[in-house]
Amino acid sequence: MTLVVTLLLILVLALKPSSGADSDDVSSFSALFKGFLYETSDVTDGHSADQFVERLLAVHDPEDPRQRLQMALVSCHYTLRNDANERLHQGGVGAEQAIAADLPMEAALFKLCQALGARDQTNPAAALPFIEQSLALAETTDNHYVIGLIQSALADTRNAAEQFGPAMTSLLAAHASFQAADRQDRAAVLAIDMATIYRQIGHLAAAESLLLRTLESLGAEAGEDYLDAILQLGLVKSAQGRYQEAIDQLEARLDSVNGSGIPSLHRGFHAALGQAYLGLGQAEQALRHVRTAQQAHHDYNGGGRPALVILEARALLALNRYAPASERLDSIHPTMSDCGRSGLRRDWLAVRAELKAATGRHELAWQSLREARALDRDIQRELASEKIQALQAELSAREQQWARISARQTGLIDELSARTQSQQQRNQALIRGFAIVLGLALLTWGLSQARQRKKLGQLARQDELTGLLNRRGFFHAAKKLTERGDAAIMVIDLDHFKQVNDQFGHAAGDQVLVALGRLMQARSRSGDIAGRLGGEEFALLLPGLSLEQAAQVARRLCQEWSEQQFPGLPDRFRVTMTIGLAYSEEIENRDLDRMLLLADQRLYHGKRHGRNQVVGPIASHQTR
Repeated sequence: MTLVVTLLLILVLALKPSSGADSDDVSSFSALFKGFLYETSDVTDGHSADQFVERLLAVHDPEDPRQRLQMALVSCHYTLRNDANERLHQGGVGAEQAIAADLPMEAALFKLCQALGARDQTNPAAALPFIEQSLALAETTDNHYVIGLIQSALADTRNAAEQFGPAMTSLLAAHASFQAADRQDRAAVLAIDMATIYRQIGHLAAAESLLLRTLESLGAEAGEDYLDAILQLGLVKSAQGRYQEAIDQLEARLDSVNGSGIPSLHRGFHAALGQAYLGLGQAEQALRHVRTAQQAHHDYNGGGRPALVILEARALLALNRYAPASERLDSIHPTMSDCGRSGLRRDWLAVRAELKAATGRHELAWQSLREARALDRDIQRELASEKIQALQAELSAREQQWARISARQTGLIDELSARTQSQQQRNQALIRGFAIVLGLALLTWGLSQARQRKKLGQLARQDELTGLLNRRGFFHAAKKLTERGDAAIMVIDLDHFKQVNDQFGHAAGDQVLVALGRLMQARSRSGDIAGRLGGEEFALLLPGLSLEQAAQVARRLCQEWSEQQFPGLPDRFRVTMTIGLAYSEEIENRDLDRMLLLADQRLYHGKRHGRNQVVGPIASHQTR
């Protein structure tokens, strides 16, 4: 759920009238809150939000402690919407006052305001404790609607913190809470957040399909939710390499976004346009949009957003403006040093490596690139786990839904039996028939779930692009083989692969990766293990071969790949590979991790000394 709509809905849920409920002013105040609650107050953007605050101020009673607190709550969410620091402060103060006044609902909403300020001021992880406190306060009430809204905010924040599995769990919990509150309209909007998680874990087709259905059901009059769905669809298309489609779709709604008065949308649209233009190689256009996004973010919380700084540095690097690119990257060095194993730090290191290589500092470039690659491996391993958690959460929700349907069916059977005792034979036949139908339905559902679980297991271990095992699947299979006997392992990396993407586009890069996957499958024996470890890095485990035999296989693969042609690309276009080779006899206890590390070190040795070669414990081989 998008930020402002969430705030619009949560402010005045289940609030009791004050002791002066018979007065006209209090009645008007309550009516405004009720209209606000059910989205009939015409609050659609920043301008109408200011008008709503003025109307509320005109009728509220400053002598009424509860109304005074409610007014401060509205101010925290509306008047301070563009001031993250003040929102963080006022949210904490208001929560303490509401707790002292024994008003858990208001306290929960103040805590949520505090969380949103913390998220915009620093990073998503800083907001999580405040949102969890907000949810704990809300759960002391019986208002499922407020609980659902806070759960959706928790899902949004976990998603921003790259905790995709827990984010999907929170989203499904929010969906159940909205259904319990009989608010199907709010449950439907959660599809935007689910699509965002699908995009983050790489299920781009599922994300696009869900967003298209959501846009059709919402309609353009849905305001911010509709614009947020457009933004997410643009990001999905960029991730698929459909940059021009993304630009056309985003620019068609840019006037609406600029006039909405919503900083997060303004920043998001321009950042997405910058990313798409950069994908098309139009760096000047990309830089203009990225700096507009930065200005929107700066106006909101007075600071810089690291993801936008990295995007700006990429645009500057594409324009060969190395000094300002270096300056921008250095400006977030302390932040990157503190952010741990995140995709943000990986991207920062990768851009730094590219900058250093462009300015002739090759050794430093290799250091940054190696650190980025090591971090990417950790992220891919964690992402696989998060991906499984997200899909398991969705599957669990489906099972719970079927359990509720089954329970209702059982209740219907019992009711039917009780009402038809006077016509026993006829009813027994009816019940038997119904039981058979239900049994068949349960059998069908059970078979469907078994197929889904099997598919989930395959998805968790298979690389979608090449059809090889992914990193998780490779390690699972390879560990079993190395425990049984001697084996050789090859770590393969494509040379200058980034130039393929830059020169011919990501579709051509995917074509090259698919071709390598097919070649590895064609040259593998039935017992060999082939996998894609991430990006352009692959591995092949060869059990039962001697070191010399494994070296011969590696040389043939390197030679054959150097002669590979690619349909649709220039006839003389070639891509080479470098292979690092290690043997289990070199490693104590045939430890797979240490074998991979040794092969990886030899791979990097080959990269530094000419590429297009096999480097192993015996004489190296070069393909020229």
